[in-house]
Amino acid sequence: MAVATIVVAALVAVALVAVAPSSASSSKLARQTKRQAEIGLLRAVRVLGKLDPGLIDRRTRLVKSNTHAVCSGIGTPMHGTFHRLRCVVTYRSDRLIVSYTVLGRYGGATLRKIVS
Repeated sequence: MAVATIVVAALVAVALVAVAPSSASSSKLARQTKRQAEIGLLRAVRVLGKLDPGLIDRRTRLVKSNTHAVCSGIGTPMHGTFHRLRCVVTYRSDRLIVSYTVLGRYGGATLRKIVS
């Protein structure tokens, strides 16, 4: 009886290890550091122009000078990188808050306006 109990306990332990989610599944998401997201956000001139035209210089069609982007990660970081970030873009007193979601390995992202 004791041998059967040990065998059943060993089988249950093996089954739990096989079913438990691994950290490898969460690492498949594309991730960026906060700095990478800030730089990518300021380089996305077309998208920023659609979200808030006041951030773009009409003559040069570039982001205005002294425009700042500050991002903070949402969720649990993995080696200092995040899959989703909340970013605040400021120019003078104008403020644009966006949700920044990393899409692919090569820096693609989606931006969604939260508050302006």
